[in-house]
Amino acid sequence: MSAVPVGLPGLAAVIATRVPGSPGGVRSLAASWRRSGDRIGEGASLMSSAASSAPSWQGVSAQAFSAAASSLSGELSGRAGDLGRGAGVMDAYAGVLERAHGMAAELQAQAARLLVTSIASPATVPACQVAATVITTTFNTLLSTIDLAAVEIELVSKVRREYRLRDALSPEFIKEAGFDYVFVDCPPSLGLLTTNALNAVEEVLIPIQCEYYALEGVNQLLKYITMVQHQLNPQLHISAILLTMFDGRTKLAEEVSADVRNTFGALVLRNRIPRSVKVSEAPGFGQTVLDYDPGSRGSMAYMDAAKELANRGDVRFVK
Repeated sequence: MSAVPVGLPGLAAVIATRVPGSPGGVRSLAASWRRSGDRIGEGASLMSSAASSAPSWQGVSAQAFSAAASSLSGELSGRAGDLGRGAGVMDAYAGVLERAHGMAAELQAQAARLLVTSIASPATVPACQVAATVITTTFNTLLSTIDLAAVEIELVSKVRREYRLRDALSPEFIKEAGFDYVFVDCPPSLGLLTTNALNAVEEVLIPIQCEYYALEGVNQLLKYITMVQHQLNPQLHISAILLTMFDGRTKLAEEVSADVRNTFGALVLRNRIPRSVKVSEAPGFGQTVLDYDPGSRGSMAYMDAAKELANRGDVRFVK
């Protein structure tokens, strides 16, 4: 089983459905096509008028011009009609996308509720049933819901409360679902949800913001991971650290980066994620930054970090 990014919002990442494409973007493209068709239609009308607007012009040249203008007018009218029909098809596709997104959101909510139930009461919902509710894709994501807020309280009185996620993500379930890796995104707190995540995996990937208070949080996290190692999961270890929200214009970011590298050495990935407006905007559109703007600095930095991690492999940290 693979890494746990600690410090990002929400407990997630087992299964899900993702429908690519933005209905709003498709409709915007359709409107652009329709406007272009209207302009071309206006040009066709002008050419048609030009073909018959000079009765005093006679002779071979006049006839050739009239014939060419009439032919061009017909061509332009045809292209305008094509763009209009294409815009209609795009509008229909946008409607299909909206319905698909709604279905995907409902599937994700159902899967999340089932996973929450299986963590709180694993005997009532087999883990394999969670997988059966979701369309499988190359990359599957199960998004957390508000229901997880109550799980922290429900787990307090449960038997094996620290093992509920591990039980739900049993080796049999992982094999049946066909997953190569499972990433669990933890809430920014050290409660039972985070404990369940740390107890269910072997590796921890820690993203650290290049800010002063982030370093203070890392110290607390390291103590917590050590506790989980000694009492619950001896296989748990930190495999990588990723520096995020790096702003090379500030001295603080450089100092935090240097301190982290001095402390953790080769464990820290060379690639750093810069501060990026696109990274901040993407969640508001329900997309990853790779989908929202694949050419942005943030997207390219995350891709470089992922490639580095894949090529480098696991590095164990010995404190």
